[in-house]
Amino acid sequence: MQAEPKPHRGEISSLTGLRGVAAVCVMITHYAVWTAVAPDDHSGFAWAVTALLGMPIFFTLSGFVIAYSYGHWDWWERPVFNLVRLFLYRFARLYPAFLVFAIIVVIRWPEARILSNLGAHAYLLPNLLLLHTWIPLKFEGVPAAHGQFHVSWSLSTECALYLCFALGQSSPPPCRIGDSRNFPWPRSSS
Repeated sequence: MQAEPKPHRGEISSLTGLRGVAAVCVMITHYAVWTAVAPDDHSGFAWAVTALLGMPIFFTLSGFVIAYSYGHWDWWERPVFNLVRLFLYRFARLYPAFLVFAIIVVIRWPEARILSNLGAHAYLLPNLLLLHTWIPLKFEGVPAAHGQFHVSWSLSTECALYLCFALGQSSPPPCRIGDSRNFPWPRSSS
Protein backbone atom coordinates (compact mmCIF):
# COMPACT_ATOMS: atom_id res chain seq x y z
CA MET A 1 0.00 0.00 0.00
CA GLN A 2 1.38 3.38 -1.00
CA ALA A 3 1.59 6.27 1.46
CA GLU A 4 -0.82 9.09 0.78
CA PRO A 5 1.06 12.21 -0.44
CA LYS A 6 0.96 15.25 1.80
CA PRO A 7 -1.06 18.17 0.43
CA HIS A 8 0.96 20.93 -1.20
CA ARG A 9 0.98 24.01 0.98
CA GLY A 10 1.33 26.75 -1.61
CA GLU A 11 1.13 30.50 -1.33
CA ILE A 12 -2.15 32.01 -0.19
CA SER A 13 -2.60 35.04 -2.44
CA SER A 14 -5.03 36.86 -0.14
CA LEU A 15 -2.41 36.78 2.64
CA THR A 16 0.18 38.14 0.22
CA GLY A 17 -2.16 41.05 -0.50
CA LEU A 18 -2.69 41.65 3.21
CA ARG A 19 1.09 41.59 3.69
CA GLY A 20 1.33 44.33 1.06
CA VAL A 21 -1.22 46.44 2.95
CA ALA A 22 0.75 45.90 6.17
CA ALA A 23 3.99 46.94 4.42
CA VAL A 24 2.37 50.17 3.25
CA CYS A 25 1.15 50.79 6.82
CA VAL A 26 4.68 50.34 8.18
CA MET A 27 6.08 52.69 5.51
CA ILE A 28 3.47 55.34 6.37
CA THR A 29 4.29 55.06 10.08
CA HIS A 30 8.04 55.38 9.44
CA TYR A 31 7.52 58.29 7.08
CA ALA A 32 5.33 60.09 9.64
CA VAL A 33 7.92 59.60 12.38
CA TRP A 34 10.92 60.52 10.25
CA THR A 35 9.33 63.67 8.82
CA ALA A 36 7.79 64.95 12.07
CA VAL A 37 8.98 68.39 13.19
CA ALA A 38 9.10 67.29 16.83
CA PRO A 39 9.43 63.72 18.20
CA ASP A 40 5.72 63.43 19.04
CA ASP A 41 4.37 65.75 16.33
CA HIS A 42 2.12 63.85 13.96
CA SER A 43 -0.23 66.73 13.24
CA GLY A 44 0.41 66.51 9.52
CA PHE A 45 -0.18 62.77 9.58
CA ALA A 46 -3.06 62.27 12.00
CA TRP A 47 -4.31 59.51 9.72
CA ALA A 48 -0.96 57.71 10.13
CA VAL A 49 -2.01 56.47 13.57
CA THR A 50 -4.01 53.71 11.90
CA ALA A 51 -0.83 52.71 10.08
CA LEU A 52 0.50 51.50 13.45
CA LEU A 53 -1.49 48.32 12.73
CA GLY A 54 1.16 47.27 10.18
CA MET A 55 3.48 45.43 12.59
CA PRO A 56 0.71 43.54 14.45
CA ILE A 57 -0.63 42.44 11.06
CA PHE A 58 2.86 41.22 10.07
CA PHE A 59 3.30 39.26 13.31
CA THR A 60 -0.17 37.74 13.04
CA LEU A 61 0.41 36.72 9.42
CA SER A 62 3.82 35.34 10.29
CA GLY A 63 2.38 33.24 13.10
CA PHE A 64 -0.28 31.82 10.81
CA VAL A 65 2.17 31.11 7.98
CA ILE A 66 4.65 29.42 10.33
CA ALA A 67 1.90 27.21 11.79
CA TYR A 68 0.51 26.51 8.31
CA SER A 69 3.91 25.70 6.81
CA TYR A 70 5.61 23.85 9.67
CA GLY A 71 2.83 22.65 11.96
CA HIS A 72 2.51 19.30 10.16
CA TRP A 73 6.12 18.29 10.90
CA ASP A 74 6.71 15.44 13.35
CA TRP A 75 7.56 17.79 16.23
CA TRP A 76 6.69 15.33 18.96
CA GLU A 77 8.95 12.60 17.58
CA ARG A 78 11.95 14.76 16.54
CA PRO A 79 11.80 18.12 18.38
CA VAL A 80 15.50 19.05 18.19
CA PHE A 81 15.82 18.11 14.52
CA ASN A 82 12.73 20.14 13.65
CA LEU A 83 13.83 23.13 15.75
CA VAL A 84 17.17 23.21 13.93
CA ARG A 85 15.42 22.72 10.59
CA LEU A 86 12.94 25.55 11.30
CA PHE A 87 15.73 27.94 12.26
CA LEU A 88 17.79 26.99 9.19
CA TYR A 89 14.80 27.57 6.90
CA ARG A 90 14.01 30.92 8.51
CA PHE A 91 17.71 31.88 8.66
CA ALA A 92 18.11 31.23 4.92
CA ARG A 93 15.10 33.43 4.22
CA LEU A 94 15.72 36.35 6.60
CA TYR A 95 19.41 36.58 7.45
CA PRO A 96 20.94 37.52 4.06
CA ALA A 97 19.03 40.83 3.97
CA PHE A 98 19.75 41.41 7.66
CA LEU A 99 23.45 40.76 7.06
CA VAL A 100 23.56 43.47 4.37
CA PHE A 101 21.90 45.81 6.87
CA ALA A 102 24.39 44.82 9.60
CA ILE A 103 27.36 45.44 7.30
CA ILE A 104 26.01 48.91 6.50
CA VAL A 105 25.57 49.61 10.24
CA VAL A 106 29.15 48.57 10.99
CA ILE A 107 30.51 50.63 8.09
CA ARG A 108 28.60 53.71 9.26
CA TRP A 109 29.33 53.19 12.99
CA PRO A 110 32.99 54.04 13.69
CA GLU A 111 33.00 52.61 17.26
CA ALA A 112 32.21 49.13 15.90
CA ARG A 113 35.27 49.17 13.66
CA ILE A 114 37.70 49.86 16.51
CA LEU A 115 39.05 46.43 17.44
CA SER A 116 39.94 47.50 20.98
CA ASN A 117 36.38 48.68 21.75
CA LEU A 118 35.15 45.58 23.57
CA GLY A 119 31.95 47.33 24.67
CA ALA A 120 30.90 47.89 21.07
CA HIS A 121 31.71 44.31 20.17
CA ALA A 122 29.79 42.98 23.19
CA TYR A 123 26.85 45.10 21.98
CA LEU A 124 27.29 43.95 18.38
CA LEU A 125 27.27 40.19 19.06
CA PRO A 126 23.66 39.85 20.36
CA ASN A 127 22.52 42.07 17.50
CA LEU A 128 24.22 39.86 14.91
CA LEU A 129 22.73 36.76 16.56
CA LEU A 130 19.29 38.46 16.54
CA LEU A 131 19.02 38.21 20.32
CA HIS A 132 19.02 41.93 21.04
CA THR A 133 15.34 42.16 22.02
CA TRP A 134 15.69 39.09 24.25
CA ILE A 135 18.48 40.59 26.34
CA PRO A 136 18.06 44.07 27.86
CA LEU A 137 21.43 45.58 26.97
CA LYS A 138 22.73 49.08 26.43
CA PHE A 139 25.72 50.61 24.70
CA GLU A 140 26.83 54.01 25.93
CA GLY A 141 23.54 54.35 27.82
CA VAL A 142 21.35 53.67 24.77
CA PRO A 143 19.03 50.61 24.87
CA ALA A 144 19.12 48.21 21.92
CA ALA A 145 15.67 49.34 20.84
CA HIS A 146 17.06 52.83 20.17
CA GLY A 147 20.60 51.92 19.09
CA GLN A 148 22.29 51.25 15.79
CA PHE A 149 20.16 48.18 15.10
CA HIS A 150 16.83 49.69 16.14
CA VAL A 151 15.02 48.77 12.94
CA SER A 152 15.89 45.08 13.30
CA TRP A 153 13.93 44.66 16.54
CA SER A 154 11.18 42.83 14.67
CA LEU A 155 13.56 40.14 13.35
CA SER A 156 14.87 39.47 16.85
CA THR A 157 11.31 39.29 18.17
CA GLU A 158 10.33 37.01 15.31
CA CYS A 159 13.16 34.61 16.22
CA ALA A 160 11.83 34.49 19.79
CA LEU A 161 8.38 33.68 18.42
CA TYR A 162 9.84 30.90 16.24
CA LEU A 163 11.35 29.41 19.39
CA CYS A 164 7.99 29.68 21.20
CA PHE A 165 6.28 27.94 18.28
CA ALA A 166 8.83 25.11 18.28
CA LEU A 167 8.56 24.64 22.05
CA GLY A 168 4.77 24.63 21.82
CA GLN A 169 4.79 22.08 19.01
CA SER A 170 7.23 19.88 20.94
CA SER A 171 5.20 20.04 24.14
CA PRO A 172 2.51 17.60 25.29
CA PRO A 173 -0.50 17.30 22.96
CA PRO A 174 -2.86 20.00 24.34
CA CYS A 175 -0.58 22.69 22.87
CA ARG A 176 0.07 21.14 19.48
CA ILE A 177 -1.34 22.46 16.19
CA GLY A 178 -2.94 20.21 13.64
CA ASP A 179 -5.04 17.78 15.68
CA SER A 180 -8.31 19.16 17.03
CA ARG A 181 -8.68 16.11 19.30
CA ASN A 182 -5.88 17.56 21.45
CA PHE A 183 -7.74 20.68 22.50
CA PRO A 184 -9.26 20.68 25.99
CA TRP A 185 -12.61 22.29 25.13
CA PRO A 186 -15.56 20.05 24.27
CA ARG A 187 -16.45 19.46 20.64
CA SER A 188 -19.98 19.99 19.44
CA SER A 189 -21.93 16.78 19.03
CA SER A 190 -23.87 17.92 15.95
